[in-house]
Amino acid sequence: MILGVRTNQNHRSIIVEFIRLTKEQFHHFDENGYLVVPKAMDRDAVEEIVEIGDRFMEFELCRSHKDSKPINYYFNRHFDLTQNETLLQVVTNSNTIPLVVQLLSSDIRLSGGNLIYKYPQLVSSTPIYPDGDGRSFRNWHRDLNNFAPNHPIRNTVAIRVTYCLTDFSKPNSGITLLVAGSHRLINPLHFDKQDPQQPEADIYPDKVVELSLHPGDAYLFSTLIYHTPAVNFTNSVAKVLMANYAYRWWGEPVYQTTDEVFDKVDEIGTQLLGKRISGNLPLTEWAKEHGILLNEPQMRIYV
Repeated sequence: MILGVRTNQNHRSIIVEFIRLTKEQFHHFDENGYLVVPKAMDRDAVEEIVEIGDRFMEFELCRSHKDSKPINYYFNRHFDLTQNETLLQVVTNSNTIPLVVQLLSSDIRLSGGNLIYKYPQLVSSTPIYPDGDGRSFRNWHRDLNNFAPNHPIRNTVAIRVTYCLTDFSKPNSGITLLVAGSHRLINPLHFDKQDPQQPEADIYPDKVVELSLHPGDAYLFSTLIYHTPAVNFTNSVAKVLMANYAYRWWGEPVYQTTDEVFDKVDEIGTQLLGKRISGNLPLTEWAKEHGILLNEPQMRIYV
C-alpha cells in the first residue's frame, strides 16, 4: 500500500482513507499558512515518479528550448497526474487529502499538477534566483488570487501539496521559501532594504521559513502565502511534485479526465478528478461520516 492509499481488490479502485487533523496542525496552518507532512510518500513511489519526471522534463526542455539544458536554473511544467497509477495515487493520497479537506473544504477538486526542477549553481552572494526568467532578486509572490489587500474575497481558495522528490535537509537546497503568516497580511509585503545586494534578506527576518525535509516528505501551503523559489547550491537537481487542490468553482482543471481513469478510483477520486456530480458530493458524505463536515466553508477572509 503505497502513498497512504488502499486498493479495492474487487473493483481495483483507489480508496481514500481517513486521517484526523490535530488541533495543533489546524492551529499551525491557520497561523502560518503551511503544514509539513512527514513521510507522505514511500521510497518506491518517489523513485518511480523521479524516473517518469526526468524523462518528461528532458522532453519538455528540448521541446521548449531546443536543448536539454535548463535556462535560469529553473523549470516548471504542468504535469498530468492521471497518466500512471502511481501518479494517480498521488491525487488520492490518504496521507494528505484528509488534511486538505479539513483545512479547506469538502467542495474541492484537483486543479492540476506541476513538476518543478531547480538546477545547481555555484555558491554566490549574488546568484541568479531561479524563476522562469532568472532574476537578481527573489520573486516573492502569491499564487492564484493576487487580489488587492482590501479585496472582499481575498482568501485561501486553493492549497498546494508539494512532495519532495529529493533531499532538502540542508540550507540552499532549492526548496520553496515561505513567509510564515503572510496569508493573513492585508498590507503589501514589507522589505527592510538594508542590504543593497540582497534587499529581500531582511523581509520579516523572523518569518521566512526554509523547511528541512527529506524525500517523500510533503508540505501543504495556502496559495495566499508569500513564497519564492530558493537557490540550489547543492550538486544535484532539486525536484518536487505538486498537486493542487481548489474549490470546484475556482477556474478549470488543467487536464480533462477520461472515463477510463474514473474507473480506477473511488467516488472521492472521481470528485477530485473533476467528474460532474449530481446530488451530494462524495467528499461531503465522507466528511459527515467522519464527523469533520464544517458548518461553513473554510474560506478564510482576513480583513
